[in-house]
Amino acid sequence: MMRWFAALATGFLLAGPTFAKDTSSLQNYTCQDGSELSVAYITEENGGAFAVLLVDGKMHITSVAVSASGTRYVGMNDEGVSWHVKRGEGLLTLFGDERPALQCSETEVSQQTDMSYSIGGDAECDVEVVRQDDRTEYSVTGSTTGNEYCDLGVKAEMNQTFEIKWLSPTNHTTWIVRDDASVLLTETSPYTTQGEDEVRVRIGLPRAHARRAKSPKLFSLMLTVR
Repeated sequence: MMRWFAALATGFLLAGPTFAKDTSSLQNYTCQDGSELSVAYITEENGGAFAVLLVDGKMHITSVAVSASGTRYVGMNDEGVSWHVKRGEGLLTLFGDERPALQCSETEVSQQTDMSYSIGGDAECDVEVVRQDDRTEYSVTGSTTGNEYCDLGVKAEMNQTFEIKWLSPTNHTTWIVRDDASVLLTETSPYTTQGEDEVRVRIGLPRAHARRAKSPKLFSLMLTVR
């Protein structure tokens, strides 16, 4: 498994976004000490979420971990690295390194403008976008506590279909928020738009689970718009 991720990430980091397939994406960052950081975000079909960091020419493979805010990745096989990212800003920690934790910022134009999506709500969530010939895929990861929710707003045209797939086990639900009524969105019940407008997809815990949720609950979701 580690070799597979290393091979994928190596080709991805060298070839750029055109190498990516399915739910992979590449982002470059500039850190406060002037160094540069490249990160390949990879989501498996079975729900695994990883970030492969290229720091000073060395590759670090990390997996998603619980975080109260933003998304945090930690090194696999006891590797001493932590990457905590939140809306274009990241904190890189290399344990055992003489350098302090580095604050890093995105250096590429955000895909949010190109893909015409927006993020709202009171929970922290991150979105990675992959455009295919016949669809656009939004990989949404984050966490909620209690009644917190994450809203993903997507510009849509007439008769477009919204489909979801949970990438990891969760008690979260999704629904389409409309002015007249909310519509539950499940893996077996897609949503078809009736006009051109922004469609708001809300991710949160059902009320019964929200009352019992005293700590952050992770979610990983793939939204496909055709």
